[in-house]
Amino acid sequence: MGKIVKNAKTGHPDYFDNSGNNVPSVTTVIKILGDNQGLLGWANSLGFKRISLKNEQDKNINIGNLVHGYIHHYFTDEKIEDDESKYNSYELDVAEKCYTNFKRWFKTIKDDFELIYSEKSFVYNKLGYGGTIDLYGIYKDEYILYDFKTSRYFNKSFFIQLAAYKYMMEAKKKRVDKVAIVRLNKSNNEVSILIMNSKQIKKYFELFKLILQFFKLNKEVDIDWKEESKEFVSDAKVIKSRFVSSKK
Repeated sequence: MGKIVKNAKTGHPDYFDNSGNNVPSVTTVIKILGDNQGLLGWANSLGFKRISLKNEQDKNINIGNLVHGYIHHYFTDEKIEDDESKYNSYELDVAEKCYTNFKRWFKTIKDDFELIYSEKSFVYNKLGYGGTIDLYGIYKDEYILYDFKTSRYFNKSFFIQLAAYKYMMEAKKKRVDKVAIVRLNKSNNEVSILIMNSKQIKKYFELFKLILQFFKLNKEVDIDWKEESKEFVSDAKVIKSRFVSSKK
């Protein structure tokens, strides 16, 4: 079944497989891809405006966390665990705007939608990863997995993420007919949606499996490298010592 434990430090789930091994989250795995072209362009534009890239990234993460908390509260009426006092007024205002956009969009499908899960975590034991889905339900007889984004643009990594979630859920005998990215615009009242069916999303899952394999192998090499680098440093000290001695 796997095990999910909330990390007291980060507030995010930690995922464990049947053997008790800590496995990576889908979002952690796909971060290794990066969005180099988009990130560089964005970083350059911020640089011209003398805006800190890290501060801007933190701001966007905070807005995303708030929005997800609001949406989960909408479906479950559970108390929002996040302490809003740690966010600034800009982040709260933008998150509220995104949440308003969500409610406006959901109102258009509400009568035909049946909720199954909101913010539900799973572990895919066979492949060794975990993840937390945003929303899963039935819309007009189709089982749809939704993910909410507050980014400026759509990105292929969004569907790599949803593909990993779809197959993770299907391993748990949960039917998923389609996946959908719902982009809640931070600057206006627009809501943009991209949907893929099972046939379209399959190649994204094949790509995710390769990324996951690379992620795990890279992690092993990092561990080996840390151990080997200690020996390199030790050897370097011996060589330096001999070199100094020979000069005398």
